[in-house]
Amino acid sequence: MKKILLLFLIIILVFLIYYFNRDKKKYILSIGDEYIYNTSLNDKISFYKKNKLLEKEVIFKNKGDYRVIDLINDINDNVKFKYNGKSYTIDNALIKSDILLISIGYNDLKYCLSFCSYDYIDELMNDFDNLFHLIREYNKEKIYFINLLRIEDIKLTNYIDERFSMIAKKYNILIINDNFTI
Repeated sequence: MKKILLLFLIIILVFLIYYFNRDKKKYILSIGDEYIYNTSLNDKISFYKKNKLLEKEVIFKNKGDYRVIDLINDINDNVKFKYNGKSYTIDNALIKSDILLISIGYNDLKYCLSFCSYDYIDELMNDFDNLFHLIREYNKEKIYFINLLRIEDIKLTNYIDERFSMIAKKYNILIINDNFTI
């Protein structure tokens, strides 16, 4: 009887320690290229933070020629980054985020404006599939993708949208434009 009571007490103690020490803040993680900040998204994030709907935002982004394959490599290498003076690893940030915003792929398309082919788009979509599979290994929460994948060729753009929609649906990722609510 004493052993059962001791075991019960230990279980309750472990539960109480977990309950009072768990992080109750909501985290948002923004990853990708700088084009994520050319939308009204920042205003919406600020609104959520001001109204205490989001406690903390962590941003992992690279400017310039940041491509899908670069983000895959950064996740595989578990790159460290700093935000507001604190160090994070991308794997830990992916695990901890309650909302994940992704903006990537624009740089992959901007170089093929004159020569874009269906083969190139298929290769890019395979990269997206690999990226989303990798991200879903770490993050089981809401993921939003900011859709900037547009080129002048309407047929090719429709093909991109169709392929990308299938991949996003496979990984339960919501595709958003500039006008959305979290």
